[in-house]
Amino acid sequence: MLEKINVAKYEHLLALAKSHADVDFAALETTLALLLVAEEVQNAMEHNLGCFNLSRGRFKVLLELMMASDSSLTPADLAAKVEVSRGTMTGLLDALEKEGFIQRKPSADDRRTILIRITAEGLELIQRMLPENFARTGKLMQRLDIEAKRTLVDLLVKVKEGIGEYQGL
Repeated sequence: MLEKINVAKYEHLLALAKSHADVDFAALETTLALLLVAEEVQNAMEHNLGCFNLSRGRFKVLLELMMASDSSLTPADLAAKVEVSRGTMTGLLDALEKEGFIQRKPSADDRRTILIRITAEGLELIQRMLPENFARTGKLMQRLDIEAKRTLVDLLVKVKEGIGEYQGL
């Protein structure tokens, strides 16, 4: 099953699992394959975003700001949307502001509230890099026909549904 996925770093774990009769070995192999491929995809995405001086976090922040209905969000709103802590969001915003991709402005309604806006430079960066990102995503999935892509999404949803049971064991 895993011939084409390098599981060398998990060989010891797989060997240990074989010594337990109650282990669903296929489930373990499938989970390890999913983790390894996900890690490789994330590394490839980080590399490609790095070509634009972005991390996944910074990219997500710029996307959220670009899609914001009123063109601005609070740091707390951004942290919730990007699913990072407020402290992590502060670091992301500091880096994006330093590069000139965002602006911090006090709210007109409440000067204690800071609003974050994407700048023209930030918008230009996202608009320049998105076509390449979309093309790379197409190449990543080119070996799957449309039915296989839909099946993969359906399977991943089922795996996601099992996370609660995994955590509650």
